[in-house]
Amino acid sequence: MKRIFLRLHAILFLAFPLLSAGEITILFPKTGNICFEGEFCPIVWKSTFKGPLCIESAVGGHDKGILNDCATPASRGFYLWYIPKGYVTYFGIPGSDDVRVVLYPKGSDRLTFSQEFTVQGRSEHGDPIFLKK
Repeated sequence: MKRIFLRLHAILFLAFPLLSAGEITILFPKTGNICFEGEFCPIVWKSTFKGPLCIESAVGGHDKGILNDCATPASRGFYLWYIPKGYVTYFGIPGSDDVRVVLYPKGSDRLTFSQEFTVQGRSEHGDPIFLKK
Protein backbone atom coordinates (compact mmCIF):
# COMPACT_ATOMS: atom_id res chain seq x y z
CA MET A 1 0.00 0.00 0.00
CA LYS A 2 2.83 2.38 0.84
CA ARG A 3 4.42 1.74 -2.60
CA ILE A 4 1.17 2.52 -4.38
CA PHE A 5 0.81 5.75 -2.41
CA LEU A 6 4.40 6.78 -3.23
CA ARG A 7 3.93 6.00 -6.93
CA LEU A 8 0.64 7.91 -7.05
CA HIS A 9 2.22 10.85 -5.25
CA ALA A 10 5.16 10.86 -7.68
CA ILE A 11 2.86 10.73 -10.71
CA LEU A 12 0.71 13.60 -9.42
CA PHE A 13 3.78 15.64 -8.47
CA LEU A 14 5.27 15.25 -11.94
CA ALA A 15 2.02 15.66 -13.89
CA PHE A 16 0.52 18.61 -12.00
CA PRO A 17 2.98 21.27 -13.26
CA LEU A 18 2.39 20.11 -16.83
CA LEU A 19 -1.37 20.31 -16.46
CA SER A 20 -1.40 23.64 -14.66
CA ALA A 21 1.06 25.41 -16.97
CA GLY A 22 -0.99 24.81 -20.12
CA GLU A 23 0.18 25.61 -23.61
CA ILE A 24 0.73 29.04 -25.17
CA THR A 25 1.11 29.57 -28.92
CA ILE A 26 1.96 33.02 -30.25
CA LEU A 27 0.05 33.73 -33.49
CA PHE A 28 1.20 37.32 -34.13
CA PRO A 29 3.75 38.78 -34.66
CA LYS A 30 5.66 36.31 -36.82
CA THR A 31 8.63 36.41 -39.15
CA GLY A 32 7.90 38.86 -41.96
CA ASN A 33 5.65 41.10 -39.86
CA ILE A 34 6.70 44.73 -39.45
CA CYS A 35 5.68 46.92 -36.53
CA PHE A 36 6.60 50.59 -36.18
CA GLU A 37 7.82 52.74 -33.33
CA GLY A 38 5.13 55.14 -32.17
CA GLU A 39 2.32 52.73 -33.12
CA PHE A 40 0.44 49.81 -31.61
CA CYS A 41 1.51 46.28 -32.46
CA PRO A 42 -1.01 43.55 -31.58
CA ILE A 43 0.29 40.48 -29.79
CA VAL A 44 -2.07 37.56 -30.40
CA TRP A 45 -1.92 34.09 -28.89
CA LYS A 46 -3.99 31.04 -28.07
CA SER A 47 -3.62 29.29 -24.76
CA THR A 48 -4.96 26.43 -22.70
CA PHE A 49 -3.49 28.17 -19.63
CA LYS A 50 -6.15 30.20 -17.79
CA GLY A 51 -4.19 32.41 -15.36
CA PRO A 52 -2.42 35.76 -15.74
CA LEU A 53 0.38 36.16 -18.29
CA CYS A 54 3.52 38.26 -18.30
CA ILE A 55 4.50 39.72 -21.67
CA GLU A 56 8.05 40.88 -22.39
CA SER A 57 10.00 41.99 -25.42
CA ALA A 58 13.56 41.29 -26.50
CA VAL A 59 15.84 42.69 -29.19
CA GLY A 60 18.80 40.66 -30.39
CA GLY A 61 18.31 38.24 -27.52
CA HIS A 62 18.47 41.01 -24.91
CA ASP A 63 15.51 41.56 -22.60
CA LYS A 64 13.81 44.95 -23.07
CA GLY A 65 11.43 44.61 -20.12
CA ILE A 66 7.89 43.67 -19.21
CA LEU A 67 5.19 45.18 -21.45
CA ASN A 68 2.21 44.56 -19.20
CA ASP A 69 1.60 44.35 -15.47
CA CYS A 70 1.68 40.50 -15.51
CA ALA A 71 -2.08 40.50 -15.03
CA THR A 72 -3.30 40.01 -18.61
CA PRO A 73 -5.63 36.98 -18.61
CA ALA A 74 -4.30 34.23 -20.89
CA SER A 75 -7.87 33.62 -22.06
CA ARG A 76 -8.01 37.14 -23.58
CA GLY A 77 -5.72 36.07 -26.42
CA PHE A 78 -4.41 39.53 -27.34
CA TYR A 79 -2.52 42.52 -26.03
CA LEU A 80 -1.98 45.86 -27.76
CA TRP A 81 1.65 46.85 -27.34
CA TYR A 82 2.47 50.49 -27.90
CA ILE A 83 6.03 50.56 -29.21
CA PRO A 84 7.59 53.77 -27.94
CA LYS A 85 9.56 56.02 -30.26
CA GLY A 86 13.22 55.22 -29.81
CA TYR A 87 12.60 51.54 -29.05
CA VAL A 88 15.26 50.61 -31.63
CA THR A 89 16.24 53.98 -33.19
CA TYR A 90 17.60 55.21 -29.86
CA PHE A 91 20.56 52.92 -30.55
CA GLY A 92 21.31 54.68 -33.85
CA ILE A 93 19.77 52.00 -36.07
CA PRO A 94 16.72 52.43 -38.33
CA GLY A 95 15.14 49.22 -37.14
CA SER A 96 15.74 45.67 -36.02
CA ASP A 97 14.61 42.42 -37.58
CA ASP A 98 15.42 40.29 -34.56
CA VAL A 99 12.69 41.41 -32.13
CA ARG A 100 10.67 38.84 -30.20
CA VAL A 101 7.90 38.88 -27.65
CA VAL A 102 7.96 36.44 -24.78
CA LEU A 103 4.89 35.19 -22.91
CA TYR A 104 4.88 33.20 -19.70
CA PRO A 105 2.47 32.43 -16.87
CA LYS A 106 2.98 34.75 -13.91
CA GLY A 107 5.38 33.13 -11.45
CA SER A 108 6.55 30.53 -13.97
CA ASP A 109 9.75 30.08 -15.93
CA ARG A 110 8.01 28.35 -18.88
CA LEU A 111 8.77 30.88 -21.62
CA THR A 112 7.08 30.97 -25.02
CA PHE A 113 8.98 32.98 -27.65
CA SER A 114 7.51 34.50 -30.79
CA GLN A 115 9.26 34.18 -34.11
CA GLU A 116 11.62 37.04 -34.93
CA PHE A 117 9.89 40.05 -36.49
CA THR A 118 10.83 43.60 -37.43
CA VAL A 119 10.40 46.88 -35.57
CA GLN A 120 11.23 49.97 -37.64
CA GLY A 121 11.48 53.62 -36.88
CA ARG A 122 9.92 56.48 -38.85
CA SER A 123 11.49 59.65 -40.18
CA GLU A 124 10.56 63.10 -38.87
CA HIS A 125 7.92 63.20 -41.63
CA GLY A 126 6.41 59.85 -40.62
CA ASP A 127 7.88 57.84 -43.48
CA PRO A 128 9.21 54.37 -42.66
CA ILE A 129 12.96 54.11 -42.26
CA PHE A 130 13.86 50.96 -44.15
CA LEU A 131 16.47 48.47 -43.06
CA LYS A 132 19.37 48.04 -45.45
CA LYS A 133 20.27 44.43 -46.16
